[in-house]
Amino acid sequence: LPDPTKMDVAVPANQAIGFSGDALDIQEHTIPADRAIERVGNSETLFIDLREESERVRDGIIPGSVHTPYQHLRQNIEPGGMLEAIAANPDQELLLYCAYGERSALAYSEMHEAGLVNTCHLAGGIDAWIKAGGPVEHPTERTAQG
Repeated sequence: LPDPTKMDVAVPANQAIGFSGDALDIQEHTIPADRAIERVGNSETLFIDLREESERVRDGIIPGSVHTPYQHLRQNIEPGGMLEAIAANPDQELLLYCAYGERSALAYSEMHEAGLVNTCHLAGGIDAWIKAGGPVEHPTERTAQG
């Protein structure tokens, strides 16, 4: 979707017609915010921010996270893509997050289907992270592009 704010509409609609993240056993790979917070600074976990730049500036970012907007996910998980290369390291877990967990759940499913299995996603997104007291950096719009 061109407008990521519509994800909150699209995900329930998909579930209503029978699409379910449970089909990919996503529950096993959904990490609650309190457990994810424990992974900050852990060299085995890389946080992947799927939000748009404006969301990052508005709400902040998880320290050390890598930015790749959801709309660019497909090119990043194809052979030679940034996430495909990172996920090739079996000791590196990719922890996906977005605003509320919808895009990260969809991204998890796409990555799993592409064979990138050392991934998980943050339940409730950065909203849950902030509510759980997770550290947040507030980039300027220029630095948020990284």
